Amino acid sequence: METKSNAIGTKLLAAQAAIKPVPKDGENRHQGYRYATAEDILVEARTALIAAGLLFRRGSWSLAPLPEGLVTKRSESGSEVIEQRDALAIIIWETLDPESGETLTDTTPYPLVAERGRPLDKALNAALTSAEPYYLCGLLLIPRGGDEEVRDH
Repeated sequence: METKSNAIGTKLLAAQAAIKPVPKDGENRHQGYRYATAEDILVEARTALIAAGLLFRRGSWSLAPLPEGLVTKRSESGSEVIEQRDALAIIIWETLDPESGETLTDTTPYPLVAERGRPLDKALNAALTSAEPYYLCGLLLIPRGGDEEVRDH
């Protein structure tokens, strides 16, 4: 019977166990809610990954057309409208264990919206930047909110 190493899984488990809730220190005054900032999420994720002996990076990316009929609601000037998104950024994420040589590779789509004042190159960079904390929240099961809020759920 062949035994397969799962060192990266063991280290991800350690990183998930070490993660602390990320407080909602950001505020959207227009919509009236608080949120965990991308920077705070990245700092907490980086700390836990490094302590577990893992490297994380965004690998390559590509653009893909949207499936037909995919629309989303968007609030503009207080009213909701249906808007067609322009494309999807297909992003490859890599979590690497330098000790064992194992790599976990995931691919995620993220909407790309080019509009007036945001040309395609800016929309692509916004998508790549915005997707990272969301991916890390899922990978490491990062609780967003204060300790009391996390305990209540």
